[in-house]
Amino acid sequence: MTRSAAPEHYGRARLKRALLHFLTGRLLSGGLGIVSLVLIVRHLPAEQFGLYAAMLSLQVVFLAYSSFGIEPAMERYLPELRLRAGGAEVLRFVGTAIAIRLAFLLLAILSLRLVVPWIAQWLGITDVGRLLDAYVWVILAVALMNIAGVALEAMLEQKTAQISAVVYAGVRFALILSGILAGSLDIAAVVRLDLYGALAAFGLSVIALIRLGLIDDGSVHPDGGRVPAGERTIWGRFRLFAIKNFLAQMIMQTYGPHALRLAVTSLAGLLETARLGFAMSMSELVQRYLPATLLMRMIRPVFVSRYVERRDFGQLNAFANLVLKLNVLVLAPLLGFVAACGNEASAIVSAGRYTDVGWILFGVVLLLFPTSHQIVVSILANTLEENDIQIKSALVGLSGVLIAWMLIPSYGAYGALIASIASAVAYNSTSALLLRQRGYAYRVDSKGLARLFGAAAAGAIPAWALARGVDGLFGLILAGASLLVVYVAVASRYRAFSADERDMINRLLPKPVFFF
Repeated sequence: MTRSAAPEHYGRARLKRALLHFLTGRLLSGGLGIVSLVLIVRHLPAEQFGLYAAMLSLQVVFLAYSSFGIEPAMERYLPELRLRAGGAEVLRFVGTAIAIRLAFLLLAILSLRLVVPWIAQWLGITDVGRLLDAYVWVILAVALMNIAGVALEAMLEQKTAQISAVVYAGVRFALILSGILAGSLDIAAVVRLDLYGALAAFGLSVIALIRLGLIDDGSVHPDGGRVPAGERTIWGRFRLFAIKNFLAQMIMQTYGPHALRLAVTSLAGLLETARLGFAMSMSELVQRYLPATLLMRMIRPVFVSRYVERRDFGQLNAFANLVLKLNVLVLAPLLGFVAACGNEASAIVSAGRYTDVGWILFGVVLLLFPTSHQIVVSILANTLEENDIQIKSALVGLSGVLIAWMLIPSYGAYGALIASIASAVAYNSTSALLLRQRGYAYRVDSKGLARLFGAAAAGAIPAWALARGVDGLFGLILAGASLLVVYVAVASRYRAFSADERDMINRLLPKPVFFF
């Protein structure tokens, strides 16, 4: 396939269709995920939910440690290969990457099963070793689901990727609801339904990948779909990229929020883990739908394909700034709402189980700001194939581990959050400095971000008054509505986005309605 075929795979028309599928699928799967979480929070005892939160963190940390950088490498090189090769070559690449991931994963799973007793003892939950054994298979299924989803999204096959996500969320929701109706929902049942949902989504994704490889869409390389001999360096680049990314991820997971949540379990107990787990579960639902995690997962293939063709860092920086500001556009009013009525919202969502976690919730939402920037600078480093920057930045971020071990025993969840925020800020500052030292004029639009924060602060004032003046859910609705009205009015008056940025967004929307 020649370079002129790039718009077909990653052009604006394809991107607009993908965006429609993406948003529709995310709304469906997200809605099911929110309802499922609320049901689990309301029906599991606090200690069981604390254990479930700890196992979710174990899953995230283990998947990072067992990835060997394969998923990020697929996201980086699959779009480039698809610009240059036919369907058979792409399918061979995907199949090889998945096979390598599976081999490493099986070795890691066997190792994990051997150390489960030690992990249980460290976490202080030695009476549930059998449950942890069962959860190992959930981790395996989720890993397979994730890598198949990465392959689909890297090829901009958002329709199939989102169908798989909806299947996962739908199976979980149906099983949770049936367990509640039967009066049998406990943590063991939740573990089983996680396994069934992930296996169903993985099976659907594999069928879709095979079908894509068999379809001849006419986009074949002139020599019959084989990459020219001079370009047969992609696996060498893949290996080097994966190793560097893996080392960075290993270091980052050491001080990431999930590792520190496990530290809270070990040092402060399951009840404190439940409080932090509830707040983190709520924030993670938000994080999945932020542009830095939401749109970047979809647009990253376009990001890579454009840079491969044009080598224009200025365009990458502009796009990174746009994504970061879109993140803050969503997060700033949420942070204002949590500051104004976090305890009231937590009490209503949890049916009174967690009535005093408002400031913990504020902390996890605040953490999403430096985390968003971390995602953006990491993607820049990956696209530029300068991902040793991630290793060096992650080493600086390790300073947060010392803070965590000093603060968690006395301050519990608050100590973990302070440490996570400190690590993320250290990572971001180092990454930005290293990019500039290597000749990439990276910058952040601080003025535009400050305008969004100012608009959110203005909206939080009437929200705080309404949340205390009107009791119950109706008071929260009024508080949220007043905050949004003030926020939109102020943010649209003092525009945080440039004319070029607004034009870029409006060209992807069905109608030009973006006005901030």
